[in-house]
Amino acid sequence: MPGGAAQRWLEAREAELLPLAYYHVVFTLPAQIGDIAYQNKAVVYDLLFKAAAETLLTIAADPKHLGARIGLNAVLHTWGSALTHHPPRRRATKHGSRAIRKSFAAAAPRPPA
Repeated sequence: MPGGAAQRWLEAREAELLPLAYYHVVFTLPAQIGDIAYQNKAVVYDLLFKAAAETLLTIAADPKHLGARIGLNAVLHTWGSALTHHPPRRRATKHGSRAIRKSFAAAAPRPPA
């Protein structure tokens, strides 16, 4: 557990979160593209960021899914735990959003697995 100041900072950040579930979504490049990405980082990662965002925004906006515009945070994580080039694209997204019709829309709960 974090100590005094760090714990207070963490609690303050948690208090800022919406009362929703948050999800960790990973977009990974096929291994065959890894070498291309390593040599052409700006181009390949820009395409990956755009494709990942467009995918999530399109699916969430569809009334069959959420029917809302979601918020996203994105992180480019290019090194694996063995410090080898490993280019996945990570996103955190909320389980709900402000609906396109201007009201808050929480996603329907998933049945237990």
